[in-house]
Amino acid sequence: MARGAQKIQSQERNAKKRAAAAKANAAPISQAQLTADKTQCEICKTFVKKPAKGNYVMVTQHAEAKHPKNTVEQCFPCIVAMKEADKKAAGKAAKAAKKEAASAAKAKKEKKDKKKKKEDLSFLDDALGGKKSKKKSSKKK
Repeated sequence: MARGAQKIQSQERNAKKRAAAAKANAAPISQAQLTADKTQCEICKTFVKKPAKGNYVMVTQHAEAKHPKNTVEQCFPCIVAMKEADKKAAGKAAKAAKKEAASAAKAKKEKKDKKKKKEDLSFLDDALGGKKSKKKSSKKK
């Protein structure tokens, strides 16, 4: 084992190697990446986690607790645009659901009409003495 000055020198060399390796493996994080999921209060410049769709709890809690005299929109002007975007998305989703329900109802009605047409034509088969009516009559007995 190394002793004294040699030991200290090898420890320093190894520390430098570890630091260089850690630096090479670490991904550079920009300021934009750090604040990408946060929004800033215009009054106190505090960063608050950006709200998810329709969930403005953190933002409203901050505004009510820290700035009771101001509205949420005054603290976070970007929230107005987010709310409008959420409303548009909700409207589009509702419209799509309504359209899908209408097409499902139409398909169901068509299926029912098709079945009804087959039943309506069955009396003609009976009157003409078709093969289908004999099979039906034998099943009934």
